[in-house]
Formats: sequence, C-alpha cells, structure tokens
Amino acid sequence: MAGAYGSLPDPVAFPNPRIANADRDGRSDKREKELASSPNAFNLSDLEIVTSQKLVEGGGTQLTLTSFPWTNDLEAGSNPRLSITLPIAFSGLTMSARLISTGQYLYPPVNATQVLGQLPNTYAWDFPPLYKGSMVEVILTGVPSTIPVDEVSVEVNFRYTEGNTPRQSQSTVPLLLNRGGPEVTVISPAEGNLESAYQGDIRVEGSAVDD
Repeated sequence: MAGAYGSLPDPVAFPNPRIANADRDGRSDKREKELASSPNAFNLSDLEIVTSQKLVEGGGTQLTLTSFPWTNDLEAGSNPRLSITLPIAFSGLTMSARLISTGQYLYPPVNATQVLGQLPNTYAWDFPPLYKGSMVEVILTGVPSTIPVDEVSVEVNFRYTEGNTPRQSQSTVPLLLNRGGPEVTVISPAEGNLESAYQGDIRVEGSAVDD
C-alpha cells in the first residue's frame, strides 16, 4: 500500500458521547475526531493534559494537571516538559510536580525538576522519561492577586519526544475564580424592624443569587 490506507479514504471517527476515550489510548475521542483517526484503534502518542480546578478555603484556586498514561511499550517518552502560564499572579503559591503511575503499572512517584528563568506567571518542570503506565501530575494552589472582570484563561504546554519524533500538545482553559459570595436580598423582616428570638421563632424570607 502506498500510504497509511493506500487508495482508501481516511477513516472517519464516530466518538461515543458517553465515553471520552473508548480505546483507552493517549488520544481522547474528541482528538480522534479532529485527526480523523478511529476512536477504536490504539494510538501510541499524542498525550493530552487534562486540567481540573476547584476553589479552596481562603478564596484560592487549585489546579491539577494530569496526562493520559503512557501507552507505548516499545519506546519511552523522553525529555518531557510541562509548562503552565497563569493569566494573573497568585499569592501563597504552592506547587508539586511528579511522575506517577496508574493501573497495573505501579512505580514509586518521582519528583519533577522545576525549570527556573521562566516569564512572569509561567512555571515549567522537566520530568523523568515516560514508561508504560506512567503519567505526569502537577498541582498548583494559590490565591489570585486580583479578580479580573472578564474571563481569563490558563495556558498549558506539554512536549516530549517519542523515539525520534517530537510531540507537543497545547490547551487553554478558563481560570476558575472565587468571585465572592451570593447577592442576598432579605424581604422579611423589613429593614429596621428588629425582632427578638425570645418571643418565638423568626421567619426570614428573601433570595440569594450567585452568578
């Protein structure tokens, strides 16, 4: 056959909306569709970074970045480097970056090495080689120095080499921010009308809206 599929047309991907990665390889079904590759055929590279976020006590945000497990059992992923650029500065920032494993491939976690000399609000780490079942994990926690009015995004870049082929994945995700508590409106009792709980139960009516 002259090419990957010879004279046949490129395969069409039909991702299952209930399963994000049906063939459990390093390429999500969304990415399979973009590349016109089969969601049921095993692809050995193109690792993506999944970013999850949550609000933490004190008005902070925690970001957890995790790659898909490395699936190539013939070659390791060499020189992996992950970088993240925050749109605003964080105070009290704590960071951890390590290589972990999943499934039946249980290796002791290995810390990554932070790469110094980055641009402001950009952080990067070099990881040990990726072997089958291993995955990168980065956790950042801090309090945003300001709360922008408009939505701002986090940029994530992950690159490595598979055999002699350089690979890279990039993503941009909105930053989860604590924009304060809900707006509360009290209808009853009316403002200025104080009531004592010693006289019985007090009924408070109103609404709370949190955008």
